[in-house]
Amino acid sequence: MVLMDSKQLERLAVGDSFIFSGVLWAVRELNVFQDPSGYRTTEWRIASARKGEYFLMQEHDPAQSAGPVWYLSERLATPKLLSPETGENLYSKLQESFSSTKTPPSTLTVTDTAFIFESSSSGIFTSQGESQHRATWEYWDKTHSRNLALEFWDDGNLLVYLARVIKPEQVQDIKTGGAQQVKDRFFGEGAPSTLEWICATILTLLGLIMFLSGISRP
Repeated sequence: MVLMDSKQLERLAVGDSFIFSGVLWAVRELNVFQDPSGYRTTEWRIASARKGEYFLMQEHDPAQSAGPVWYLSERLATPKLLSPETGENLYSKLQESFSSTKTPPSTLTVTDTAFIFESSSSGIFTSQGESQHRATWEYWDKTHSRNLALEFWDDGNLLVYLARVIKPEQVQDIKTGGAQQVKDRFFGEGAPSTLEWICATILTLLGLIMFLSGISRP
């Protein structure tokens, strides 16, 4: 397998596949965010049969001379943004009261980890030829290896992402057009999720009921 560097990884396109951490991933979508200062993120929406949907992200920050940073990011379906002082989930309050002049909470606790506010950005997010405005609050843990991003959208949505820093050389075996080999997560290969177990159980029970109903008929 061929290891990647940052330049090679930047050439990922929709429809490609690659291996990361022993898992085969497919690139489903490519998006770009940029603010007026030149801060930019390139975001590849990726999917695997075993792990579901994540985002591979590359961050360019003109204020940082170390070069681009790469992340593997997951959207939290039911975010719990806890106040370290009270334990209250602040998600709804932050969504309802957001403004560009509002001061972000200095610290938020997510999955038992304290994340400290570091920076914010505001700019244009482009996806499939359409553009929207997005403001983002960035938080980091004490080791600066895990990132918490709060994305505020013009339509009032607040999306929350949890990410970890990765290295380009951890990505292996990019294949052009290889995404066709990757099945969708739902009822795909690999260990089933809780939702899949629930759906499978319901279908099994329905089948059993229909079977017993057929037997009981004269």
